[in-house]
Amino acid sequence: MIFNQQCRCYTVSGEISNGGLNQFYFNNMKPLAEMSIEGFSALGSQKLSDVMAKAVELYQDYKQVLDGYNDGTVESFSASYARENF
Repeated sequence: MIFNQQCRCYTVSGEISNGGLNQFYFNNMKPLAEMSIEGFSALGSQKLSDVMAKAVELYQDYKQVLDGYNDGTVESFSASYARENF
């Protein structure tokens, strides 16, 4: 179980480090967001768990805006950074 949590947290960290929360959600990693809240906490990183909980909350506020950019093209992905979502 701990290995699965580590893998999820590693994937979440990599996506966010590479392109921020915008990329994380654009790449349809939403299911991992909720799982990583528990995972980071189980791994002893409550601060990262809290950050992901806030990210999930913010995503709900911006979901419709981000979904409007997601037509599968690089251009729409790039355009999504023009607006400060997170």
